[in-house]
Amino acid sequence: AWFGNIGNHLGGRTTVGFGHVDANLKDIPPGRTVYIKDIIGTDFALPGTKGALMIFGYQANTLTNNSPGVPSNIVVTSRNYTSGTALSGASYTYGQVIPGLPWYDYLDPGKKSLGLDHLVFHGLREDASYRTAIGLVNISDRTTTLDVQLTLTGQDGTQIGQETLTMAPLSHDQEDQAIINLFGKTLADGIQGATLDVTVPVWISGAQSPAPALIAYVSKTDNVSNDSDYIEQAFTKPLPWDCVFNGNCNATATAWRSRGPRRLAGRKRRACLTRRIFGPRRRGHGEAGGLVLTFTPDLASDDVTARRGFRNGQQGRSAS
Repeated sequence: AWFGNIGNHLGGRTTVGFGHVDANLKDIPPGRTVYIKDIIGTDFALPGTKGALMIFGYQANTLTNNSPGVPSNIVVTSRNYTSGTALSGASYTYGQVIPGLPWYDYLDPGKKSLGLDHLVFHGLREDASYRTAIGLVNISDRTTTLDVQLTLTGQDGTQIGQETLTMAPLSHDQEDQAIINLFGKTLADGIQGATLDVTVPVWISGAQSPAPALIAYVSKTDNVSNDSDYIEQAFTKPLPWDCVFNGNCNATATAWRSRGPRRLAGRKRRACLTRRIFGPRRRGHGEAGGLVLTFTPDLASDDVTARRGFRNGQQGRSAS
């Protein structure tokens, strides 16, 4: 399957078997910054491709053909941009900065009591002046398919429309002009200030220990200047205040801080996008590290029938 083939990944060492290699991604000292100018078009040789960029950090020399590697802390951000030349002859760029999301910042359909079973986006707009794109990434285990329900609500609180999309394992989908193409509206409707709710009411998996998970994003773009606003996913239930700031964590609060491990995934948009991942390394200490980057093209997914555990499949269930 595509994701399981290390030849499709980008890393810093040829000895590990990466199909794409950038030496800047190996032996990165603590606190050091690595800059990659065109990761999708150059490093992955996929210019003009939309997809999800997943980034993993490891302590140096711990990731081998026989070892999964020791996780290390990294912070990642990206900028999608278009370049041009002004009438004066000066070069310029305009685009959109997208910060990385931590690996644990995913929608979990099984965590309704914690408010982690749905995502909310505010400020969507689709009219003659602006357009809106909605992106989704299935970051579950490699055999879990999700039914993603999108509900669009107007400024007055009334429902504008609802749509369900099926997301294959580890797939990415971006719907451009989403209010028109997904919800059947027109420019004449002049939708402004809309709210999007994202849920996963049903999922199905062939894994023995399924891990259904979703990350989403929204991008709103000016139709004249092409200036873009990135809208990050939000959860509506606040983190336990006393636990976060004072360390007084009861059983419920502790559950927020101990979400089980999930496959890392990123938010995506046009050419590339990046994420923020945290591992067990003390701030300011530790060895040099390295990065592994995986780009999942739009709507690409693994062959679920080839995955371990498929014969012991588990029937899908609705979130409680």
